[in-house]
Amino acid sequence: MLQALDALPVHQLARQSGFFRRRPRKLSLEAFLHTALLGVAQPTWSLRNWAACLSALQQQLFSKQALHKRCQSRAVDFLQALIAGHLGRVCSRAARPAVFANFARVFLQDSTTLSLHRSLAAHFPASGNQSHQPSAGLKIQAVFELLTQRWFAFHLGPFTRTDQQAAADCLDWIKPGDLLLRDLGYALLPIWQELLHRGAYFVSRLRRDIAIFDKNGQALDLIGSAPSRFAF
Repeated sequence: MLQALDALPVHQLARQSGFFRRRPRKLSLEAFLHTALLGVAQPTWSLRNWAACLSALQQQLFSKQALHKRCQSRAVDFLQALIAGHLGRVCSRAARPAVFANFARVFLQDSTTLSLHRSLAAHFPASGNQSHQPSAGLKIQAVFELLTQRWFAFHLGPFTRTDQQAAADCLDWIKPGDLLLRDLGYALLPIWQELLHRGAYFVSRLRRDIAIFDKNGQALDLIGSAPSRFAF
């Protein structure tokens, strides 16, 4: 992973994200990233441990208070840009498939979850457990653009924010002519209607409580299930 970071324009991304406004005197960007990766691999990690490793690596004292000031929203933006840049390099640019010839952009959205230390439950609440102790979990919503083979967006939220609750996120960036591919977890009729209203397209598995009708009002039995009380 460290070799992958060396191939990225790290300082340029730091300036673009606002993480660094000018080249810092007391913090090495390379040391910051190396120790951040080291912390991910540790079972327990604290600002004190991080600051100690950072000071040793860059051979210059850096306090946990100063590190805490650095770990704000701009640091998150910077790390997200790094992840997107790395994944973009891993994914090779593919030729435009003929099946997507009529679409301006083709987005694939999905989510994944990570368990966090229970001390973060107030910020990233997760489902309850048998011990009735607060638990913490992170849900990552990721959007990949297939035609350019680039990661388009990431959203970090609590484990309790479902895919259905995230279904409307696409309305912030969808444009006419775009195609959106998502699984059944994001299926919401009002969102589908809004996508069509905006001139966008989508592919989704069909919920059993939604029926499809042709222009003459005849139900289309696409999956062999009985008509439901909803029409689309």
